[in-house]
Amino acid sequence: MSLKKVLLYCLVVMILFSSLLIGCNGLSSSTESNKSSSSIKEGASKGSKPGDSSSDNEDESEDEAEGEDKYETKNRNEDPLSEDEDFFGGTENPTGGPKDDSKEAEAVATMVVYMDAETGSDKNDGSTPEKALKTLDKLNSKVLLPGSWVLFKSGQVFAGTLKASVDGTEEEPLVYSAYGDTKKGRPVISGNGAEFAVRIEGASNITLRNLEITNISPGGVTSCKGAVLIGNMLNDAMKNITVENCYIHDVNSTVNNMGQKPYERVYGGVSVLMFGGTKCRFENLNILNNSISKVFAGIYMNSFNYVFLNGWDAEVGFSNEINVKGNVITDVEGDGIVISNANKAMIENNIVRVHSKSYNAYVAGIWVHHVDGGDEFDVVVQNNESAYGRAYAADSQGFDLDNQANNCLLQNNYSHHNSGGFLLDMGSGGNNVVRYNVSFEDQRYFISQIGHYTRVYNNTFYSTSDNMYFVYYDWNGWVDTHARNNVVYMGGKRGKLGGMPKTTTNNCFYGVLGSPTSAGNFQLDPLFADPSLVGNGRDSVKGLALQAASPCIDAGAVIYAAPKTDFFGNPIQGTVDIGALEFQGTKSASVSKKAYVPDDYSPNSKYKIVNRLTNKALTVSGDGNIVVEEFTGSSNQAWLIQSTSGNSYRILSLKSQLCLTLREVDKANQEVYLSPFIAGDVSKNWVIFATRNGGLMLSSWNSPGFKPGIGPKASDPKLKVFSAYPGDVEPGRLEWDIVMFK
Repeated sequence: MSLKKVLLYCLVVMILFSSLLIGCNGLSSSTESNKSSSSIKEGASKGSKPGDSSSDNEDESEDEAEGEDKYETKNRNEDPLSEDEDFFGGTENPTGGPKDDSKEAEAVATMVVYMDAETGSDKNDGSTPEKALKTLDKLNSKVLLPGSWVLFKSGQVFAGTLKASVDGTEEEPLVYSAYGDTKKGRPVISGNGAEFAVRIEGASNITLRNLEITNISPGGVTSCKGAVLIGNMLNDAMKNITVENCYIHDVNSTVNNMGQKPYERVYGGVSVLMFGGTKCRFENLNILNNSISKVFAGIYMNSFNYVFLNGWDAEVGFSNEINVKGNVITDVEGDGIVISNANKAMIENNIVRVHSKSYNAYVAGIWVHHVDGGDEFDVVVQNNESAYGRAYAADSQGFDLDNQANNCLLQNNYSHHNSGGFLLDMGSGGNNVVRYNVSFEDQRYFISQIGHYTRVYNNTFYSTSDNMYFVYYDWNGWVDTHARNNVVYMGGKRGKLGGMPKTTTNNCFYGVLGSPTSAGNFQLDPLFADPSLVGNGRDSVKGLALQAASPCIDAGAVIYAAPKTDFFGNPIQGTVDIGALEFQGTKSASVSKKAYVPDDYSPNSKYKIVNRLTNKALTVSGDGNIVVEEFTGSSNQAWLIQSTSGNSYRILSLKSQLCLTLREVDKANQEVYLSPFIAGDVSKNWVIFATRNGGLMLSSWNSPGFKPGIGPKASDPKLKVFSAYPGDVEPGRLEWDIVMFK
């Protein structure tokens, strides 16, 4: 190799390294990320089980993503993250605004292609700004070489689809970026109703950055649409793909109206899809520091053919080095971030706010499925914020360890105001660790199901909603789950323990009916600093710090492979505290003993149960059917609600003394009727939990699958057991008010 080539190669490496540092502004460095996950690796290697205590762990960086220069948009939608006080952020644009990459391109590129939608011409060769090309069609037909940089002029709109299907090399990637006056905003790729505005397909070593991408169908919505597709049709790996510092927004698609085809949910901001065989995968995929809003799914990675066409248990390829970091995703109809089919993935420092708006879909804030981190726990979800899951009948959790999620580490995350609770932990996976997370004012239940050998420790759960559950139920009856050193604070009425993990020790239960008082568990006020300060942003969680007189200080159990730092990276001092925030001062000599055990429904009191949509009362009709009718005060509208030993309830008609019962006619048809009480018959047991609207849902303990609850049919007053999240369920149809009968 000539001296000139050696010097050029060194210059490329230096500039790319500098660019990486700039792109990660405000985030933990890759070194810090490795340190963050090192503790579980040290404790879990050599066949040990994580979460059973201390391992070496470096201090974790808790720096919040900070923007640099704000920028103006020109005749386009305002970037929702550019204002400090905006509801979605309270944070500056995490990407730091657009960047002019022309100097870097001229220094390192083998070929530079300039694009100018206003003064360019497709008769030009694109070699200089003065000879810029005009259209995406012309660019897509141009032969690009490894090391080529394609630069779009800032503030201009390029209509159509950008197709990136030519390989770069690891040393000389293809780069698509911006040039020109950054005050005019990013250059815009506008799909104008194409299936995707940007398609990166079957090619490796490609970087997409500093662009604005949108896809509005001018003639109305007729099919599924997306912004960026990263698609692998090969039976091999696509390598070294990066999407960073882009503003992706406003994609209108039929999926926003929630069609029932499962593949439709992958459309949205960045869709990472594997279409090939069992070796189809990604290596070193990086989605970094992007702003994504007003789409269906924010970032969605999945194996299309195998998972969606051949079933959840189909054989698929597994990817490595999947990095989703520093993205801010707001106002999405469906999922915020979904990663699947990976053996090594890092999802960290992301913000997802206002997700799961389609209430009849299986959607959540941040989740993984069909992943396996192995002995080193290389699938890590950490330091994220997931909030405002809006669906009232669907999943809508902040976080989800879903089907076949194995050996995952969920730590130091902040979940708040999600109508489906903090976590869904599906039982088909297992050996996952859930630690040092904070759940604030999530609803219904903190944990919906709990999987095989899941370890839940040193988390702080706080809610003032009525009818909350700690754990909704154990998945498939797993009995080897552990809950230790958690604060479970329920400030509302009728807080319930729910499904009981096999090992439940050293937990603080406040306002939880049926919670244990042995094995280090206690029912006392944890004495938080000031919960009124908690809101948007991880830093606000300081309002849940412990006061000096808290009974949780030094009250935790020693847990094998536990980290040496807490939620904020503060050191564990002496005996570990209970909860996610380790007390950092000098504890008081006197410890608070304030307790709160909430009242349950009085077993001998009469209640009326009123549907919120119809404002009609649950009634036993003359022919014995269960219907809703105008409330008259008749005895056939009076009900007894009696707690069972399993944290569920029996609902009895006062007039007949018969129990509300679920009967399964077939898998697609269940009905509600009255029958005599039989001890141990779970078809007569009902879970009553709160919705985000303040109503209550009645869900049968015996209902197969995920049944959101019961409600009157649209066409007649009879009750119906609604199957999994149908699209015709209006808000209020499944919601009830239970009040004293007068």
